[in-house]
Amino acid sequence: LVNVETGEDTLENLPEYYLNAITDLSDNDRGLAGSIATALRMRIDTNFVYNEPIYTYQDETLKMAKPFKKINKSIYEETYLKINPNPANEYIIISYKISGTVNGLKLSITDAMGKTVYVKQLNKANDEQLLLINNYAKGNYICTLFNNGKAIKSGKFIKN
Repeated sequence: LVNVETGEDTLENLPEYYLNAITDLSDNDRGLAGSIATALRMRIDTNFVYNEPIYTYQDETLKMAKPFKKINKSIYEETYLKINPNPANEYIIISYKISGTVNGLKLSITDAMGKTVYVKQLNKANDEQLLLINNYAKGNYICTLFNNGKAIKSGKFIKN
C-alpha cells in the first residue's frame, strides 16, 4: 500500500500473487483486511467499481467515505521547535512556530535532572528567542513549548 501510495508501484508492476490476494480479500473478506484490500484496489485498479459497504463491525455496516489520498506533509510541519547552535557554549537561538490558537504559550527549559532552569511566557505563534546560557552548567537540556497547559513540542540541546 505504501509503495502504491507513494507512486513507487503501480497495478502493472505488482507481482501477480499480490494482485490475486488483493482481489480475493476485496471480494470475500468483509472485515478489516478486506476493507484495506478494497481501498487499495480502488486506488490502483481504475476498472474496479466500489458500490457497497465493505466493513462490518459488531453487526454495524460502515461505508468507506473516500479513497485514500496522499498525505500532505506540510500539515505536520506547521509546528516546529529548532535550537541552534547545538551543542552551544554562550547562547542558543530557539526558533518556533505553532499552528492553531495561541493560549498561554510558554517556553520552558529543564536540565537532565528535571529541574526547571528557565521559563518565559510567549505571545507570538512564530518567533525566535535568543537565550544566553553561558552560566548554565555543562550538560543536556530539554526545551519544551507549552500551549494551553499542554506540551506541544520539545527539543534537546547540549551546553559545552
